[in-house]
Order: sequence, then C-alpha cells, then structure tokens
Amino acid sequence: MLSFTGCAHNLTSNEAEELQQMRYDVNHWKEKDIDGEEKRRQGGCPMTPRETALLLKALGFPSTTNIYIVAGETYGNGSMKALYDEFENIFTHSTLATEEELETFENYQNRLAALDYIVALESDVFVYTYDGNMAKAVQGHRRFEGFRKTINPDRYQLIF
Repeated sequence: MLSFTGCAHNLTSNEAEELQQMRYDVNHWKEKDIDGEEKRRQGGCPMTPRETALLLKALGFPSTTNIYIVAGETYGNGSMKALYDEFENIFTHSTLATEEELETFENYQNRLAALDYIVALESDVFVYTYDGNMAKAVQGHRRFEGFRKTINPDRYQLIF
C-alpha cells in the first residue's frame, strides 16, 4: 500500500525508487506521479513508526502496551526500529499464529486482512496511522458497536 501513497519519508533512495516502480507496474493505478513530500505536508501520508511511538507515548501508553499491527508487512529496512525501541510487545498475525495455523490463509490475502480486521475491531483501543479503506471500515464498525475507543491522529498537525 505504501507504494500507492507516494510517501517515502524516512526510506532510502533505493527503497523510494522501488516503491515508485511498484506503482508504475500496476496498470490500473491512475495516479503515478506523486510528490510524496507535498503529500506529507498536507497530512496525506501514513505516520512513520517513530511518529507512532511518539504519539503513543504522549498519549500515556506504557511501553508494555500490546500493539497489533494490521498493515501486513512493513516496508523499509529497519523502519520499525523506533517503534520496537519504545514498545516491547508488538505483534502481527505472523507472530501470533503458528505457521501451521497460517497455512490455511497462505493463498488468500483477503482472509488475512479479515483476521486483521477482527483483531482491530475487538481491540481495547484502535489507533490508525493512515486512513485507508480498512481503517475507515474498522472505525465505522467500532462506532456502530457502541463507540469503542478509536484514535484518529491529525497527521497534518503532527508533522509540524
């Protein structure tokens, strides 16, 4: 997903080029030329792991907080270090389930996304760092279920 946002903040130049190439390789993706820096200044980029760590700490979440990442694989060599340095309990479906349990999902990315959706829906607090389709769906579902605590950071204000 990061390749389609055009955002490459904190990535190496090789990683940024790789993301751009991914975007160009998808024929049906309409927006190819994206000024990632301008988009970031407008609040249109996902928060970085460092920004996420700072936000969670500022909101008073202790370093022992369990964090479940629903974004799938994170992109960028060492990009998660800042978050791991501040929070010790970071999980994904790959770290919580055994290889055996995940085999049934292997060729079905939508099923993995559904698993992530359920975890996000049932979490005590849902903090989303990018307002993509999944985040919007989870936010709406959580409201429907009785206004479960959901935090939508203002990414525009956060970068200034």
